[in-house]
Amino acid sequence: MESDRLPLGAVRGLASLRLAHKVALEGRVVLASLSSLLVLTVALAIAGRVGQADLSHRVLLWITCAVVCWPLCHALGAVILYLTRSLPPSRIALAATCGTFFFTLLCTAVAYTAHGLFYPASPGQVAVLSVYVNVTLLAVIASAIMHFAVCQIALTRHAHNLQSLRTGSPVPDAVVPMPTASTVDQVSWFFERLKPELGRDIVCMRVSGHYLDVATTEGACRVLLPLADAVRALGDLGIQIHRSHWVAHRHILGMVRRGHRTMLRVTEDREIPVSRSRVADVRRAVRRSSS
Repeated sequence: MESDRLPLGAVRGLASLRLAHKVALEGRVVLASLSSLLVLTVALAIAGRVGQADLSHRVLLWITCAVVCWPLCHALGAVILYLTRSLPPSRIALAATCGTFFFTLLCTAVAYTAHGLFYPASPGQVAVLSVYVNVTLLAVIASAIMHFAVCQIALTRHAHNLQSLRTGSPVPDAVVPMPTASTVDQVSWFFERLKPELGRDIVCMRVSGHYLDVATTEGACRVLLPLADAVRALGDLGIQIHRSHWVAHRHILGMVRRGHRTMLRVTEDREIPVSRSRVADVRRAVRRSSS
């Protein structure tokens, strides 16, 4: 049955790692990243790869370097995930690897400077290349752990979202009447019906039985809401192109003919049917979007 299919082909075009950058900034992930880095740092200090000082000095040296470098490194990792959120996992891994080798240059400078401060009597005892090799080893392992954990969490959440759509499980929705005071209140009321992680950049909606399949640039969900209420709440943000379909103006790309049917192309190469009675209105919407 049509209601058992994924809405609008929306999920087909969604990257499963789109929200990985947000996962990377969650409190538990940040804490896990810092903890794993400190464990690796202590292990490297115990190995005694840099300097011949006693264990306590080596641990203090490397922990100092880790604490100084970690905030920038973790933030850069989140930025890389954000910039590559629409790319396949292999490209994300490549970008993360390149980013790791880039920020290890800064970390090497910090580690070499810290070594000179901790051991001023022997500033030339350790070669820069030796420091860089050890810092790179530490950074690659820590970055791999962080990115793997973040991507696994994002993939799990994405799979759960897909399963909810396939089984027709709607987003829990309290029965709250739509406000009539202002357009702003109505738009906010609509987005409160969606999962917070889907954001507010809506692409399209489709009727599915008693439910409404909503697709945004960050994902898709199913809500118990009449299309008429959603259209009224969103106002001039989009246009209803069919009795069962609505699209946002900003995501309209153009119109195409498929046999005897008129289709509207929107973001991520979706094609949505246009009813004959609305073709003229949709053409005007296309011109408006392209102007």
